Amino acid sequence: MNVKIAKCLLSVFMLGCAVVLQSGAEEKPLEEGDSPARVELLAFNRVVASFEGVEHKPCMFRTSLCPDKCGHARDVARFKVVRYLNYGCFGKYGDAEQEVFFVNMKENDREDPQSPAVLAAIRGLKKGDMVELSWAHLYVTHGGVSSPQRRVLGIAPVPSEVRQEPGTVES
Repeated sequence: MNVKIAKCLLSVFMLGCAVVLQSGAEEKPLEEGDSPARVELLAFNRVVASFEGVEHKPCMFRTSLCPDKCGHARDVARFKVVRYLNYGCFGKYGDAEQEVFFVNMKENDREDPQSPAVLAAIRGLKKGDMVELSWAHLYVTHGGVSSPQRRVLGIAPVPSEVRQEPGTVES
């Protein structure tokens, strides 16, 4: 990866982290002995994708609280990747390029917090809408607990001239 692309990805990531850390799940003030979250970028994706709708993912029965008190069931927005505009993997455990990407639609979720603006933008989509979607695969450590998160950094409608594959002509 050349230096120019790496610097661009780093600035987008830093801006995205600042936005998502402020707009993610509701945060409580740090108490004595707490440390701020440490965020490690594992992968960055920027794609043109087709919105395929919102579907319900049921609980997978992984804890003793399942299925009634666990909160594992959720609605997710499904995006089919049409083509990649940018991708970077920065760690051994970073996600590979995806064919489908799911966005957790649960507000104030601890596992994959999304900003209210992102959730509102997704709720305004119709099946088949084309969007430019960017997300970061992060490894977040906060209060001694570490977990992966996939946070949407940006979502925007795609103009018709960008929707086409390179070299094709719209009829």
